[in-house]
Amino acid sequence: MYKEISKRSANKIKNNDLIIAVAEKLFLQNDFENTTMDDVSKEAGLTKRTIYKYFNSKEDLFFAVALRGVEQINSKCEEALMNGKNALEKIRLTNRAIYQFYIESPGMLRLMNYQPQNKLNYEASPSYREMRRRKDEIIQQYMEIIGEGKIDGSINTKLDTKMAVYFAFCASFGLLKMIFTMEKSFFWLRDGLDENEFLLFSMDLLADALK
Repeated sequence: MYKEISKRSANKIKNNDLIIAVAEKLFLQNDFENTTMDDVSKEAGLTKRTIYKYFNSKEDLFFAVALRGVEQINSKCEEALMNGKNALEKIRLTNRAIYQFYIESPGMLRLMNYQPQNKLNYEASPSYREMRRRKDEIIQQYMEIIGEGKIDGSINTKLDTKMAVYFAFCASFGLLKMIFTMEKSFFWLRDGLDENEFLLFSMDLLADALK
């Protein structure tokens, strides 16, 4: 009986991972709006009824994909935080980790910045709620780091902690969103800037704004 339950659980995990992987591939290729649950079903080799056993809507499946991206970027940021000697350096290294994620997975970052139009469906999504919970944890962690920086002297004590945290997030992710929505030739046409050098410079400058 135990082996039977274990095998069933393993199959469930396998199907769940397969559906998410297929959906990620299709969302990256065709965007969210141009991908249907029929497309996912066909690509995964599973019935649409089976897909809906795991995800209650296309929005729920989308946020399961986005959640995987959050987990990937969190892993990079956690590693960066362990290497920082003070709070400001931790933030600088985290910004660089976000930049590295953008370089390695620009498509995933675009997905993570997308917001489906059907608000009822995505607010009912367990994947969406989990993603929000993870983001809230990150915000809280950053607030603690800003607090540490005010104590160790690396961050300006006059800064409002909450505003500083949201500035750090909005500025870093907002910059990358602006970059990947621009034409790639923009920096070559205007003053011959190298995009990667510009991004690294900008990420460090955003961290230095907290001094």
